[in-house]
Amino acid sequence: MPKATLDAIDGKILQYLVRNARMPFLEIARECGISGAAIHQRIRKLHDSGVILGSRLIVEALERLEAGSLVAQKQNEADSCYAKMLTKEMGKIDWSQPSIRLERQVRGLYSWPGAYTGYRGKLLKIRAAKADPEAPDGAPGTVSRTTKDAIWVNTGEGKLMLKEVQLEGKKRMAAKDFLLGYKIGKGEEFQCL
Repeated sequence: MPKATLDAIDGKILQYLVRNARMPFLEIARECGISGAAIHQRIRKLHDSGVILGSRLIVEALERLEAGSLVAQKQNEADSCYAKMLTKEMGKIDWSQPSIRLERQVRGLYSWPGAYTGYRGKLLKIRAAKADPEAPDGAPGTVSRTTKDAIWVNTGEGKLMLKEVQLEGKKRMAAKDFLLGYKIGKGEEFQCL
């Protein structure tokens, strides 16, 4: 993909972030002629770049503060909003919640603390998931079905398709690879920790 195209995609993503608006990932993807997964990759790359840039800027600001050359500016309250501090507890998945809320939890807490559940006595982080409005066919947190590349879990409203997971002490992997090592059957339960 040409750099100009990536810059244009990044620009669109940043416009939504600056406006604090809900980001229409699929709309941006269609507009730019790429997949939704590619948009998520760009967001992760922007996040990682922001961390590096932010760390450099904070060092520069501290140096200027120490030198007495930093001028304070009042923040425009109309352009700001309060976001409470993230805690590890926020990553716990409550399977009784609607699937769309769980998808947003997975996406929103991707870098830290990550969305997680219990699986056979171990912690399982859910790294990528997609909400499905299909009616649940079992109790929340139970496996509805597996396909060769996804695990479908019943939620309080709809189903959550797990696409990428990370079992405690293991590397992050696609659900397809996870299913090669762990046989998961219909009705198996993910625990709320």
